[in-house]
Amino acid sequence: MYYIALNVLHNMNTSRLKLFRAMNAAFGKGESISEGKVLELGRSLGLTDNIIRYEYDGCRYANFIVQENTIEKLSKRAKTEFQMYDTETKYKLLEIPVTIDIFSKYLDIKTTRVDTVDAFCEEQLLAGKWSRNKSEQRFRKKVHSFENFRYAIQDLVKIFGDRNIVDSNLEKIIETYGRKRNNTKDWSAWINFRGCYASETLCQYDQIYSELFDYTDKAIEWGGNEFTNQQLTEMCGRTTINIDRYVEQAVADGMIRRVAKDRYSITGHAATINKCIKKGFDLYRLNVIIRKKENGQFDLFIGENSQYSQRIKNSIRSDTKDGGNHWFIYEAADLEAVIMKLVGIIHAFDIYDEPPVTGGSVNGSILSAQESMLFSKESY
Repeated sequence: MYYIALNVLHNMNTSRLKLFRAMNAAFGKGESISEGKVLELGRSLGLTDNIIRYEYDGCRYANFIVQENTIEKLSKRAKTEFQMYDTETKYKLLEIPVTIDIFSKYLDIKTTRVDTVDAFCEEQLLAGKWSRNKSEQRFRKKVHSFENFRYAIQDLVKIFGDRNIVDSNLEKIIETYGRKRNNTKDWSAWINFRGCYASETLCQYDQIYSELFDYTDKAIEWGGNEFTNQQLTEMCGRTTINIDRYVEQAVADGMIRRVAKDRYSITGHAATINKCIKKGFDLYRLNVIIRKKENGQFDLFIGENSQYSQRIKNSIRSDTKDGGNHWFIYEAADLEAVIMKLVGIIHAFDIYDEPPVTGGSVNGSILSAQESMLFSKESY
């Protein structure tokens, strides 16, 4: 099985949220879904047919609705993420999504530019020499030492860590920090969630997917090529794979979907998985979320990738508990513990070549013997 846990930036709107909740309640136990049933459900919520059809198509694109033996159902991913939208709402102002790209000479730190980040926080990031890319909706800083890595993490927590827990629901957050959509009479906002892109069939049918992704690397909604049953038959004919078995399992897995009789498209879910593999995210990328708790302690959520080496997986899982969706939770007594955990995982990638730190002042404190060992690559 292939999986990769990512910080996912969702353009969430209040209409979508209402419909997703209702779909999870109506179809979350394996009941069959159809466009007609979703239309009826959406109309009961006061949504227009245009909005409902757009969201229904989006669910098929995103691997939220899959087809099993000709019957459409909610996917495992949908049921997990639909529930998470509500269960993790109150932490949204306390979370700092961080993506760390690990290279031999530097660490590239990115944090998502979500709508819950106000102008004051953005100004502080810019004053701290973080660069801003509006089109990619992120702030970024390159650091060339673990000392500067520590400063960067401390900066993020200082800027974002003093906000209050939100006791309201996700609609209130979207309405408070988002934008009014006049054409649909609802609200939308960019919000980060800890997501996971997984496939049961990718490794089993790697020859087919490799050829398929060479032919098209996007879903048809984003300019990708559709493909026919005849093309799939030819691909399978170059292997020992049975075409009917492949199509049945790939459609149920949410990697491809039918767009017409004997015509298919890859899903957006599959396109993201392919992008992660081609860019080699399993080789150098680490996704985490730093969540400050009321008592001054921290939860560090760490995303795992099935392609990580065993050494990286061991470093992630050491002293953590399973947070679900291929994320692991490290409960830290303070921010120093968060930083040291991250440093340990970065060492496990065996990429970054910064000389070991043997002591000295970091933000006014002397490194302890344990910290000096963790900052030293040779200790692993």
